[in-house]
Amino acid sequence: MQAINLSAKGRRITNCQGCGANSLELILNVGNIPMVNDFTPDANSAFNSPRFPADWLICSSCDLVQLGFLLDQQLVFPPNYSYTSGSTQLKLDNFRDLFNESQSLVNLPPQSLIVDLGANDGSLLKLYSNAGYIALGVEPTDVADKAKGAGIIMLKERFNAKCARKIANNHGHAEIVCANNLLAHVEQFGEILDGVRILLKPNGVFIVEVQYLFDLIDNLGVDSIYHEHNRYYSLTTLEKQLSCYGFELFRAKHIQTHGGSIRLYLSYPGVQPLHPSVNKFRELEKARGSVIDQLSQFVKKIETARHELISLIHQIRGTSAKIFGIGAAPR
Repeated sequence: MQAINLSAKGRRITNCQGCGANSLELILNVGNIPMVNDFTPDANSAFNSPRFPADWLICSSCDLVQLGFLLDQQLVFPPNYSYTSGSTQLKLDNFRDLFNESQSLVNLPPQSLIVDLGANDGSLLKLYSNAGYIALGVEPTDVADKAKGAGIIMLKERFNAKCARKIANNHGHAEIVCANNLLAHVEQFGEILDGVRILLKPNGVFIVEVQYLFDLIDNLGVDSIYHEHNRYYSLTTLEKQLSCYGFELFRAKHIQTHGGSIRLYLSYPGVQPLHPSVNKFRELEKARGSVIDQLSQFVKKIETARHELISLIHQIRGTSAKIFGIGAAPR
């Protein structure tokens, strides 16, 4: 396997990515793993692909689950990043649901500005554009080019406060800002949230989707632990982070994307009435009990599954049967 200079590719974290406390505990050492979307032409190339540490940690102060080694974002999301949202029907169905739901919850005057952060190929924004709203996406990779021909304004850059000011100056402030599967991926999530505060109208709505920690635990989703995912959120941990930046959660929904995710609706404090779904989520998470105890059981189940798989492979090798391996994108 290829020797790499880790300090040139990323950094180990010593303080919690959420609260900053020096109270990180190791949950699971996944080992050194390659980039999950780096498709290689043959077995030899795959064997020699660079591998990076994937320690899974929890903060004992705030219960945020997180990766212990953060790769350079240019490596994780290079210009030629291959994933496109429009390639998955489940994702498209989810976008349709978000679009319909947001229209029923938010008063959207004609020509309202809708901004999607990490817009990918513009699949979500096409729905708003076709409905007559001004659709604007921010996407730093080349996949942004796929959206430009559909009447969508695309900024091919990373979103931060500077980008937010540029959008506000050129297009006005947004009625809705979406961040679907973005906040758990980026290292500097504070820059994203600072930018949203600049861009969002006083009565605007910030819609966030993230993969849900407890679905990952319940479904034994060890295949979701890789370097695109810096943090693994429950509603409690994500709400806590977002409130630090002045956002108030007023509605929550469980959705099916990425093996189970949550969709959160946020506003500035006091703008929107609290929906019963928020307290229902809070109560369900509280009833589950200790997060660290759940993670301990999760690790034990992973070990059991690993031993069963190894045992099965040994059994098959003792017969005339063949074993096939299939390379695929993550999950």
